[in-house]
Amino acid sequence: MEELLRIWSRLEPERCRLSSDGFEIMHCARWHPTGEGALIVALLEACDQHNFYYDIERIPVGSEEPIGNLRISVGVQKVWQYREGDRTVEKLPELLLSEYLDHWRTQILGEPRYC
Repeated sequence: MEELLRIWSRLEPERCRLSSDGFEIMHCARWHPTGEGALIVALLEACDQHNFYYDIERIPVGSEEPIGNLRISVGVQKVWQYREGDRTVEKLPELLLSEYLDHWRTQILGEPRYC
């Protein structure tokens, strides 16, 4: 996660920065520590401001598959799936940030999208 935050701080220093207390993220026009909830809110705010498509879906255990399934996509309707039993929600901030950065690089820097 730290490496993803470092990349984000280089790409969008107005949204993510490294301070003496660690990484901070901008949302609601204020800097906040990078707690999981604040990170998710900041990323959704950034997606909205860039007009990026995003989708987050959690399929509970037993509905479609025997283990939990977390599906995340930013920018395109591709599915990033993470499976690890009941711990899927713990990966949500990291997966969302990874997808956001991947789409940001494609849209803003014109880099190819990695699948």
